[in-house]
Amino acid sequence: MQTYTDKDRSFTSGMLQRIARLGVKAIIFTVDVGWWPKQTSEARVTDFKLPDASLGTSMDSRGLHDRNLSGNDLAWIHHQTKLPIIMKGVQGIEDVELRVMCGAQRGQLVSFTIINNNLSLVPINLLETSHSNHGGGQLDYAPAPVDILYEVRAYRSDLFNKIGIMIDNRVRSGANVTKSLVLGAKAVGLGRTLLHANATHEEAGVKRVIKSRF
Repeated sequence: MQTYTDKDRSFTSGMLQRIARLGVKAIIFTVDVGWWPKQTSEARVTDFKLPDASLGTSMDSRGLHDRNLSGNDLAWIHHQTKLPIIMKGVQGIEDVELRVMCGAQRGQLVSFTIINNNLSLVPINLLETSHSNHGGGQLDYAPAPVDILYEVRAYRSDLFNKIGIMIDNRVRSGANVTKSLVLGAKAVGLGRTLLHANATHEEAGVKRVIKSRF
């Protein structure tokens, strides 16, 4: 399950307890989009409006997410649940080091940042951090996940023995998958490529994309 950290810590703690009771196998915390970004692509669309009925939860939740997360908050989250914690949105080596210091010492070798509904593809005992930049649509100028992965491999390859890394975003071919695995990723999420194929041609579209591009 993917979620955010609420400013009200009692709410977050209660949510984690409810999640555990529901049988969720792991929790993905998004850490890279603390502020609602300026999305120029949406600003250019002037003839589309969301139905009023759908605005409530979406609009109200913008001010509830904690925008000042630190290593202390990550350590606090680990003490609230026994479930594996996956940190989504890692943006550099320092984030990976922080992830190891704040959580991996508990003995959970769990995943890396970019996960687009592909959690089932990865054994949960292999993951702890996910490299992601939300497909490049949330944060302008965010580093590409594969560049972060290369950075970890080049300068802190020892971290691969302490934490599992998953990567996604802009994975468009089998070559992209191979490069990510060679650099040390435990899993690669295909995300939008398959989602778009499914939206237009359903299962047949997904099969065609996998055969032709991967």
